[in-house]
Amino acid sequence: PAGPGRLKRGVKVQDGCDNRCTYCIVWRARGIPRSADPADVEAQVRRVLAEGAREVELTGINLGRYCATGADGAPLGLGGLLHRLAPLARQASAVIRASSVEPPEVNAELVEAMAEHADVVCAHLHLPLQSGCSATLSRMGRRYDADGFARSVELFRSALPHASVSTDIIVGFPGETDEEFAESLMFCEAMGFSKIHVFRFSARPETPAASMPFQVDPLVLRRRSERLRAVAGELRGRDARARIGSVEPILVERVEGPQGRGTSSSFHDAVVTRPDKGAPSPGLYRCRILSVQGNGALRAAPVE
Repeated sequence: PAGPGRLKRGVKVQDGCDNRCTYCIVWRARGIPRSADPADVEAQVRRVLAEGAREVELTGINLGRYCATGADGAPLGLGGLLHRLAPLARQASAVIRASSVEPPEVNAELVEAMAEHADVVCAHLHLPLQSGCSATLSRMGRRYDADGFARSVELFRSALPHASVSTDIIVGFPGETDEEFAESLMFCEAMGFSKIHVFRFSARPETPAASMPFQVDPLVLRRRSERLRAVAGELRGRDARARIGSVEPILVERVEGPQGRGTSSSFHDAVVTRPDKGAPSPGLYRCRILSVQGNGALRAAPVE
């Protein structure tokens, strides 16, 4: 059996980005979007599963832009790719996780594929918001406004009501006023994110944002970051508590004493115990969520 370090593996299926966000230089460095051949992706997934992986994460610079040609000659998007890979995961008693997807790429095909294969596709998406204020999003050069982002989340949750949504937020983007920050904060609370990665704006050379007027004072950046992190902690705890009593896959990656520790399908830290049976070995378990620990981790037990 594979060691715990090989239980979670990534398979890169897409590269490149042409979003041209005003704070980013990735689109220059990585070039235009391009996607791996689905047959090659399938071969990679088969290989890592054979090597013992029990969670396969599909990755890309702009994963939602995955677009290839299927065996029938028709276009194959990320949803179609999940349809193709789900049987492999099911056969290996493994799960597949889609990594970060841009909000405009959350479409009916993707959501339907995730719902149809909910037994083996993690009910979690990372949707980078960057700001919950439409005016700030416009200056960032993002391809959606706050309402558009909310529609993407609504589409996802309409098919998977208990799914978790994590995000990225940049605080202190040039020109962000106290009112815009407050608007962003309220939007995050309304979305009920399960996790927020908080970043203070940092100017990257040769990006339009680096020379924008009204750069935000570092002390203001720090205060806003601290405030958003506090809200993020509250939202994460709320999402974790809402999962008590439900059943979902948990990947146990290491053993510490009588406990197995790892990550749930919903992307929460988790502690798995088996009363009177000793610590669970590293692997994938269907678990019932029993409670939430003081540190926010889910406490769970395998469903026998």
